[in-house]
Amino acid sequence: MPGQKDHKRIFTRFVELGRAVVITYGPQVNKVAVVVDIIDHSRILVEGTNVPRMAVNLKWISLTPLVVPQVQRGAGSKAIKAQISAFGLDEKFNKSRWGTKISGINRKRTLTDFERFRAQVLIKRVNAAVAAELKTMRPAKKAAAAGKKPAAGKGEKKPAAKPAAAKPIPKK
Repeated sequence: MPGQKDHKRIFTRFVELGRAVVITYGPQVNKVAVVVDIIDHSRILVEGTNVPRMAVNLKWISLTPLVVPQVQRGAGSKAIKAQISAFGLDEKFNKSRWGTKISGINRKRTLTDFERFRAQVLIKRVNAAVAAELKTMRPAKKAAAAGKKPAAGKGEKKPAAKPAAAKPIPKK
């Protein structure tokens, strides 16, 4: 109609057949599944390569932008898994930023005590190197702004102050 503006959609991810979801709660947390059927206004039926067919509350999932095409309502497990593998859902999701974040979280959970210690030591080394570099940059930056020579750092000696004269001890 003339005079109407072309409005953009507010929502782009809908609960629909074939929509890939990430389960955010329960025993299958952080696993990817596909919507197979919509049970009612608060529950859906999902299935994935590592997720058995199960009913899930909509509050327990997050919708992804991926949609597996041509998923039939209530299709069998073999057909769903064939469509998931043909679409390459797991590979596409693992390449996404969301998938890499989840794989990093899972990797961190499986670290041994010694691996956590090694990571902590490496983080401390990196932080110390960054702090040292910033420390060398700060005095030069301030001096350039004020037109002065940089102040003495931690490793440089300052001129020694004269010792205070010793006071005589009073006699009783």
